[in-house]
Amino acid sequence: MTIAEQLKLKGRQEGQQETRIQIARQLLANGVDREVIKLSTGLNDAELNNLKN
Repeated sequence: MTIAEQLKLKGRQEGQQETRIQIARQLLANGVDREVIKLSTGLNDAELNNLKN
């Protein structure tokens, strides 16, 4: 894999992570259960806790 391909992949992964975080924030704001959010987004407890800060 070339450096350009690696950078493209890294950027795509970061974008997907940001999308998961945005969805989790919306779900938390709407009172959705944390376990449902974890299952739906793939985020873990520590990542969800960081969203509150």
